[in-house]
Amino acid sequence: MRYRQKGVSKAVLAAVIVVVVVLVGVAAWQFLIPKGPQFAGRTLTIITWGGPWKEATETYAKKFAEEFGVEIKIELHGGPSSVGLSKLRSAWPNPIFDVMMMTSAVGFQGAVEGYFVELTEENLPVLKEIPDVFEGKLDGKTYWVAMYPYVGTIVYRTDLVPFEIKSFQDLLRPELKGKIAVPYPTYLPGSWLIAASIPKGGDERNLDPGFEFAKQLAESGNIGYVFKSDSDVLRLLETGEAWVGWTLTGNAYTLAKKGVPVKAVLEFEDTKPVAFFDVIAVVDGPNKDVALAFVNWLLQPENLSGFTKMLGYVPSHPEAEVDPEVAEWNIPADQMSEKAYVPDFLYLAENVDKWATQWDTEITPLLG
Repeated sequence: MRYRQKGVSKAVLAAVIVVVVVLVGVAAWQFLIPKGPQFAGRTLTIITWGGPWKEATETYAKKFAEEFGVEIKIELHGGPSSVGLSKLRSAWPNPIFDVMMMTSAVGFQGAVEGYFVELTEENLPVLKEIPDVFEGKLDGKTYWVAMYPYVGTIVYRTDLVPFEIKSFQDLLRPELKGKIAVPYPTYLPGSWLIAASIPKGGDERNLDPGFEFAKQLAESGNIGYVFKSDSDVLRLLETGEAWVGWTLTGNAYTLAKKGVPVKAVLEFEDTKPVAFFDVIAVVDGPNKDVALAFVNWLLQPENLSGFTKMLGYVPSHPEAEVDPEVAEWNIPADQMSEKAYVPDFLYLAENVDKWATQWDTEITPLLG
């Protein structure tokens, strides 16, 4: 009897061992097989600008979608990024975007109005690698991160303008009659007026000299176009309808890649280009977890480097590579405060509507 009990025990033990081995094997296999995409079935809506921004955003959003399993929807501002903010404002409290790409001034507007998630090193780990100068802080809290810095400046067709533009006063020369495209104040908020004010001691807090110059330029007949979006100024310069425009260095890069002979003025005799950031923020809505993952992913050096190269800008992440060809069209990030005028972005956000009204009252009637 004792022998039979031992035999049964050995058999049971063997069976148990087999079961354990199988279970361990199954557990190990479950551990080793690839997991499903993190955000499968979710949709992420990103708003950006048209033209090269749409192309770059679609390219990198597609890569994120493939990695994380999320569906992507791209919306366009339809003008300056202030238009996109107006769309968000109208839809609130049911946000229609999850991620917003915009100018730094509009980023502050959105933060002040409470639309964006506070960004921390906990919910956005890449933040610890980004220099503080590229963080949009309001009351000590970060609400946006710059993707890249750039300047607004004069860009002109070297095959059409019969001289080298070195100063704002050159815009008054009769050879440019009807051939200058100037921005409405909402485009790169107030930047053209700031640059026009600097020679007379003005700045964003004193735009009177800039408005006086705008009146003088309008009365000269040299202003042929007033535009509100990048796509408009790109078209005007590419077709040659306008010979001179005030726009981003990245737009000059985009035109040059198409074979359009243009030059961006990076040093003036009488003023400075005006520095700006294009920034990214997470909308405080139901998809903020997906949005945070996307922003953290896009700001990684390898992704941000490729994204900004497509646009012609220098990335904000210090470890991201800078393409030498792109560098030729930009002021280095560490020289921005020396060679460009860096305005108070929050002040721009608070006053841009007032400047637009002043433009409509004082300048528009002079344009016929």
